[in-house]
Amino acid sequence: MKKLKHLPSVTELLVVNNTSQLSKQIKEAELELVMFVAEHNLSFAVLDHLPQFMSSVCKDSTIAENIKCGRKKATVICKNVIASQRLRLLSEHLKNNWYSLIIDETTDISNKQCLAIIVRHYNKYDHVEGAFLGLCQVEEGTVEGLFRTVKNLLDVNEIPLNKLIGFAADNCSVMQGNKKGVQKLFQKEVPSIHIQGCVCHSLALCSSNACLQLPKSVEALARDIVNYFSHSSKRQTDFEVFQIFAEIKPHILLKLSQTRWLSLEAVVNRILEQWPALILYFSNEVYENKNLINPLDILEALKNDVFKFYFNFLSYILDMMNKINKEFQSESPKLYCLYNRMASLFKIILKNVMVNENVMVNEYVDSTSLYNITFYPRNFKPLEMIYLGAKSEIMMRGPNNISENDMSSLKKYCLKFYIEICKQISNRFDFSDSVLEFLENFHPEKVMSGKCQSLVTLVTRFPNLERDVEVLDFEWRLLVNMSEFKNQANKEFTEFWKYIFNLKNGLNEPLLPTLTKFMKAILCLPHSSASAERVFSELNLIKSKNRNRLHIDTCNALLLTKSLLGKNQCYNFEPPDCFIRNNKIVESEVIEDVTF
Repeated sequence: MKKLKHLPSVTELLVVNNTSQLSKQIKEAELELVMFVAEHNLSFAVLDHLPQFMSSVCKDSTIAENIKCGRKKATVICKNVIASQRLRLLSEHLKNNWYSLIIDETTDISNKQCLAIIVRHYNKYDHVEGAFLGLCQVEEGTVEGLFRTVKNLLDVNEIPLNKLIGFAADNCSVMQGNKKGVQKLFQKEVPSIHIQGCVCHSLALCSSNACLQLPKSVEALARDIVNYFSHSSKRQTDFEVFQIFAEIKPHILLKLSQTRWLSLEAVVNRILEQWPALILYFSNEVYENKNLINPLDILEALKNDVFKFYFNFLSYILDMMNKINKEFQSESPKLYCLYNRMASLFKIILKNVMVNENVMVNEYVDSTSLYNITFYPRNFKPLEMIYLGAKSEIMMRGPNNISENDMSSLKKYCLKFYIEICKQISNRFDFSDSVLEFLENFHPEKVMSGKCQSLVTLVTRFPNLERDVEVLDFEWRLLVNMSEFKNQANKEFTEFWKYIFNLKNGLNEPLLPTLTKFMKAILCLPHSSASAERVFSELNLIKSKNRNRLHIDTCNALLLTKSLLGKNQCYNFEPPDCFIRNNKIVESEVIEDVTF
């Protein structure tokens, strides 16, 4: 009876339970508010008014009335709760799973040098993910300084270096130097690591260097046209009238950017699209302002078919380059088709300019042939046989105002372009890489064709991935010889392997456990550093002119917070239970007890 006196009544228990539930809902609401601010790149100062605004609008809501989350509290929640928990969960996953690193450096709007670090891994949701790991301020931009920055971040979060399988970065000497580069230091730590230069960055550099072989007046024309309109709203408005008259869509002219990989093709295509309207507009400008030299120069260039020929040629060749560039900016695994895509591109360009005896025309690519091609003058086609694209061919065969000397000259320039782009591709892509060539065997059609009967070639390259090679080879041979899975060969690459990973035997156990573990590691190998470039795009939205004093740590927390959303939105974000814990957060000189 004495013990019963101290037990709470049922009514008291219900009150306590309701209070606890309300408290949890309030804290979840505050977490979602912080996520709303992070997703939409808003200032934390918004939360000085937003909770009161919600309370005034939703007068009957107990949750809205009790939300107390100003800018200081929101900053602490973002850093110490959401970001730290996201980093902790990611680090725990990486301790027992293979991963690759993708790094790149940039300078933000306040001239602070930053290093973005991405980990590519096979996550618990059964797909490959390029997860943001951290944004670090670079104190020393040397090879050793960058390596130390990455190593410190891994050590702090207890992420083992022996689980590292791949490394990707752009192709600057600091990152990819053969003798002194960040990749060389990683190779010393992990000898079996796969080093991959950024394919997208390489293709952009190939195009950029090849364009230098064309006359400077071609790029100058593109810049002059855009600059003529860029600082005058009146000229842009007047140009719209001529677009309507020429029955051309009223698209604006695009500005050439040196930092965007795909900008040149877009600028060229837009000018070609607007060519008739541009001639009409500048004819009118010259008529009304006869003393202006610039419009006259532009008009004369537009009426000269030589410039249009160059623009058509650039539109043709850059389209091929940029299609592959866009494909390899994907987050999904693409390394299995990298060799084939690059070899096909290289062969197409070579066949445009070289005699057939010096170019492989068979279905299967011979790496030795592509790797050892020599660019001697005797190997090139005569000028009249060089292929420069369909639109250029139509211009040559139709009426034009290009003289024979000009035609011969422009073909020589295009030949120089071809030679340079072939040399650039040959220098920047290793067609003798046996790993990239072997990875083609993981394409669904090639898997089910049964042509590759062993994975020993790949196991010798990555000896740490699997110790029991016999079991691995048995499971691989079992897969390629199972006729009942032949109908799966038409599936998309990731869907095919997800299907294989989920296969069960008669005991409801994984059918191919060793192969599954091995392939999940291989799928983590990177093909480009585009994910790091996307981080910089996000950083530019967060740290803008209006928020140029944001500290790197705050930017890092906001990026980690946004990465937690994935493909979800702030309004359907459900805070995990691990985000709710006992803590005290100081806000506006008042200490509030909250459970985060």
